[in-house]
Amino acid sequence: MINHYLKTAFRNIRKYKQQNIISIIGLAIGFVCFALSVLWIRYELSYDNFHKGADRIYRVRIITRWDNSMAQVTPSLLASYLKTTWPEVDAACVLNSFDIKELKVDNKLYETFTLYIDSSFYDIFSVKVIEGNLDFIKSKAQGIAITPELATRMFGNEKAIGKTMQYFGKELTVEALVEGWGMHTNMPFQCIMPLRIHATDKWHTFSYRTYIRLKEGVDRKKFEQKVLAFGEKGELDDFSFSKIVFTPIKELHYTFPEKDSRVKFSHVFLFALSGLLVILCSLFNYLTLFINCLKIRSKEFALRKTNGATNQNLFLMLTCEIAILLVLAITVGLILMEWCLPMFKHLSGVDDSAAHIYMETLSYGVLIVAITIVLVLIPVIMYFRSQTLYSSLKDTKVGIRKNLFRKVSIVLQLFISIGFIYCTLVIYKQVDHILHADTGIDQQNTVAVSCYSGEIEAMYQELKQLPEVREMILTRAGFLPASSSRRADWKPEEKSGETDLPVRCELKNATADFISFYRIPFVEGRSFNESSSDANEVIINEKARNAFGWTSGVRKRLVDDEGKVRVVVGVVKNFISTSPTEPTKPMVFLPESFPQTCLIRYLPGEKKACCQAIEDRLLKKFPDVTFHIHTVEDTLEEYVKSESALFSLLGFVSVVCIVVSLFGIYSLAMLICERRRKEIAIRKVLGASIGSILLLFYREFFVLLGIASVLAFSISYVIMKPWREQYIRQVAIGPEMYAGIFLGMLACIVLTIGWLVWRTARINPAEVIKSE
Repeated sequence: MINHYLKTAFRNIRKYKQQNIISIIGLAIGFVCFALSVLWIRYELSYDNFHKGADRIYRVRIITRWDNSMAQVTPSLLASYLKTTWPEVDAACVLNSFDIKELKVDNKLYETFTLYIDSSFYDIFSVKVIEGNLDFIKSKAQGIAITPELATRMFGNEKAIGKTMQYFGKELTVEALVEGWGMHTNMPFQCIMPLRIHATDKWHTFSYRTYIRLKEGVDRKKFEQKVLAFGEKGELDDFSFSKIVFTPIKELHYTFPEKDSRVKFSHVFLFALSGLLVILCSLFNYLTLFINCLKIRSKEFALRKTNGATNQNLFLMLTCEIAILLVLAITVGLILMEWCLPMFKHLSGVDDSAAHIYMETLSYGVLIVAITIVLVLIPVIMYFRSQTLYSSLKDTKVGIRKNLFRKVSIVLQLFISIGFIYCTLVIYKQVDHILHADTGIDQQNTVAVSCYSGEIEAMYQELKQLPEVREMILTRAGFLPASSSRRADWKPEEKSGETDLPVRCELKNATADFISFYRIPFVEGRSFNESSSDANEVIINEKARNAFGWTSGVRKRLVDDEGKVRVVVGVVKNFISTSPTEPTKPMVFLPESFPQTCLIRYLPGEKKACCQAIEDRLLKKFPDVTFHIHTVEDTLEEYVKSESALFSLLGFVSVVCIVVSLFGIYSLAMLICERRRKEIAIRKVLGASIGSILLLFYREFFVLLGIASVLAFSISYVIMKPWREQYIRQVAIGPEMYAGIFLGMLACIVLTIGWLVWRTARINPAEVIKSE
């Protein structure tokens, strides 16, 4: 009996091969998108879960008073104070973790993740020693521990223990080989060095990362409330415990990461939702075709019943067909996964083995198959319960309920497709707007070359000679990439004695050349001159002028937090200079330079050639000096890298949904034409033209497209509105985009079913009636 069901299932899959191929491909792509995104989410949620007592380990950070952002570093004194003051704290430690490029072996520099620790580190974390020992950590000796991978890079097959390397002019001896934690941690490392805490450190010296582990049974929320209530302590340099935040180490990677990942965690969820919607779109497409095939095969079922088949026999036969199709979909999905797995691992950073990824995604596939079978079999059960032998031979449904599921399914598929198109276009337009919109200053075609040694002025003289350099100045730092900002409290001189709160302003070192380089426009006043520094002159932006309560700022006097009086000589327009999500802040320009950066403007389209020329010249003239090259274009692209990746993902998903929907509509139109061949023939006999027959078919799909468009545009707008509002520069979404999407989908539907209906309508009515 099973063999008979399987043979029948394969015959029917082959008979309706076009429809089934479409369903298989759509379900396979949806399965891959959903399974990989769920795996991605699971991977993100499991960072640092290998530490002993990981559920009780927390990263301690501070909310800054300036802009309520999260400071990644804390005072070195905080860890011991937390341990001795609160009995709930089981252990505390300070450490540092950096990506450094200064380790040198045989005059070759190596870039490594480095962990700086002291003896308190072992109270919370552990490191497996393969060879040697870590005694140099306690003694603060000039030693270093490295992983076997780094040892192979540096020394090849030679024994690493006892070898030496240079680090900022100091000679370090390899004292131990240790096993790394891999990359599935917030603190990856290839080498370990002693953490050196200065005895002069105070509570206002924020330079270290602090971790604590709570005792078992301690309620984190109650402990947090207890610490926050501790408030500000004058004897601790006014350190405020009310600004402390405790983040579980397992949540650190996706809540407040130190280094932005390629794709934001929220966007991973959107990717998972996209995969789910693709599955839903493909599933409803398959259900629609499946139910229409049931109606076409109603006479076959009636004949089988006449020959003794029961509803249970027919149910099992259809179940075999569904199961085979889903197994084929999962198989195609696994083949697609083999193709896209390298791209996925690069995008997500997942470093699990391929075998583990396949096993996990296969388990998700089994779950999807089980759910799909249940969903598909529901209409099958309803069909056999409602069908009698007479109704199997004649379609008896009339009125609004006739083909209701088919109409709902088409609306849902078009709704998902249009929604994806809208969201994808909004993301594309917003990202393009960020990269190319006017920011108020001229940052286009600029590159920053920074160096923190005393060679910056010599570098400046060398780089001036390059033909690729169009314009160049020497300054402390440009706007992009954003450097660590200096901030200070300022008050108008006339309010210096009052109790009003001062205005916290961002400070920027600038000269007349700096302001000219960026073409910063003035609202009033003038730029700096040679005597500006001695005259204590400053320039402010409109935001600062308004914050001080002035209508005109020129010749007004300001008092900084050290009591020094400054004279405002100019007010510049507000402009956006850093992150696209960061609002303009009150800004004060100081006429000091402190050169550390060469700002260079190159000719349009010459970015690659200019950067290469700069690198070649500096490596040749200054081989032992560390320098960094950053372009504004690359920095802006870094800000929107997650949005760009999401755009690519949604763009791909949009194409898949459109193809599945249109092929579904095509297959459905094919089935409808097959069912209505006699009706079309009779209409032609009665004088109907081919155009009127086409309009008869188009009318239903146009109405369904209109309903889907209204729903998709409304819901997509509500979804995308808060996403757009996070950006300072928001792109305008005009009616032309809505019209373009609607007309595009309309054209696709017309082209998809037009030829099919036209071909059916041209068949000789006599031939159709004879065949019936």
